[in-house]
Amino acid sequence: MYIEKVSRSDRIAKQIQKQMTNVLYSVKFADRYRLVSISRVDVSRDLRNAKIFYTTFAGIVDSVSNADIRRAFKQDNSQLRQALVKQLNMKYAPEIRFVEDKFLEQNRRIEAIIDNLDRSEDEQPA
Repeated sequence: MYIEKVSRSDRIAKQIQKQMTNVLYSVKFADRYRLVSISRVDVSRDLRNAKIFYTTFAGIVDSVSNADIRRAFKQDNSQLRQALVKQLNMKYAPEIRFVEDKFLEQNRRIEAIIDNLDRSEDEQPA
């Protein structure tokens, strides 16, 4: 039987991801962060710092821009941290930093490159 060892920081990261998602979609913050999804969380080994990566559909679905979302996270950081602390059962609350996850944007670029390659192959004579 194979048992995977999961570090404490990984367990805390998953817990923070789940709880921060709940916080963002709570009544207090739901309007402001309706286009945001928490994609992953990295927690330092000492559990004092957490990088919360998010993706957003801002600018695609709504007139809200990515810059607006970044400003909102910066402005609400302490309130979001307090709300998170209430959800977590930890001795110390980690300092949190929100970072835009560029995964979707990079994925779209790669797909566009592949589409262009496919089109250029179709246009070349055999």
